[in-house]
Amino acid sequence: MSDTNGTTIRPRGISKQLQDIMRSTSNHMQRVTWLFKSITPYMESLPKSKEGIMKARRAISEILRAHIVPLHAILEDGLREIIRLKLYEAPYEALSTIPLVGASPAGQLKKIGPEDLARHRGKTIDTLIKESVDEFLDRTSFSSTQIISGLLEKVGIQLSSLREHFTTLDAMISRRHQIVHRADRIGGLDEWKIPSINPNDVSKWMLTVFVCIIETSILARPAEEQAAMRHIVDEDKNLQEIIKGLRQDLKKPKEADEGTSNLGSSKN
Repeated sequence: MSDTNGTTIRPRGISKQLQDIMRSTSNHMQRVTWLFKSITPYMESLPKSKEGIMKARRAISEILRAHIVPLHAILEDGLREIIRLKLYEAPYEALSTIPLVGASPAGQLKKIGPEDLARHRGKTIDTLIKESVDEFLDRTSFSSTQIISGLLEKVGIQLSSLREHFTTLDAMISRRHQIVHRADRIGGLDEWKIPSINPNDVSKWMLTVFVCIIETSILARPAEEQAAMRHIVDEDKNLQEIIKGLRQDLKKPKEADEGTSNLGSSKN
């Protein structure tokens, strides 16, 4: 790969690992994109009967709901790995809120005594830092952009170009929470409804997640490498093909079902 001056860039250390994260995210997004395309037959050939149309719309809705859990997982996995790499090499200030591995079952900060250090005899300081970072991140929830922004700021990543995406990410995260914890139900048990879900919203969430991971991977690099990395991303055919496909889907807004489905309502 080359920068804008034609100089070959040979990624080393964290830069190489950040490129691996982008590549992994691309593979995950292709999986979600394949699932998204499975609604196409339903959209292009809706049955003629009212009952058939309703069944097709419900099938589309459930396929779309199935996107959101792995989509959030892709966001969480990508951000967690970027933050992990940065914390491994972070100055002590960034590590001040991370508990020593194994010192607190609840993952809370506590005063460290010799008995805590005795568990780690023979380990290097770098190994102890990595294990502490890993335990901390494995317990960390990426359940809001407020949490995400706090973690990114902790490792020195500038948020200026990411903030414009936070409203969209929060909408996706909120819907994922509703699906996972309430089966996408709204209302009480005596009378509940399933809200509609729009393919265009899901397309927008997919594009936003992918763009955010790519942008964060760039911002995690040293400032002097970021311009060259943007050029590489612009020239990467695989990345641009995914982005192009997601943007094309956004140009075709479709409603999966009209209004709200009263499926299962006990008072219908």
